[in-house]
Amino acid sequence: MSDTSDVSRPPPRAPSNPTTGVVALVMGILGLTALPLVGSILALVFASQSRQEVERAPQLYTDEMGRIGRILGWVGIGLALLGLLLSGVVLAIFLSL
Repeated sequence: MSDTSDVSRPPPRAPSNPTTGVVALVMGILGLTALPLVGSILALVFASQSRQEVERAPQLYTDEMGRIGRILGWVGIGLALLGLLLSGVVLAIFLSL
């Protein structure tokens, strides 16, 4: 006689990404393209919320998209600051002529 108790049980569900992680990724992409500074800051905010959700329920969620959104957010902020710095240098050179 075989044991059929495992047949009735559904297979375990793979961890998914929380909605805030997906939003962090989208904001990070927008921060590099259409919304330079605002999108990057929002990416960091949503990535932080995504990390909190994953810490509350690690068996349900994975933070892959939130982590990528966080990286894109910091890259976007770095590029925005670099752009501001270069603009200031160009303006200073232009005004000194």
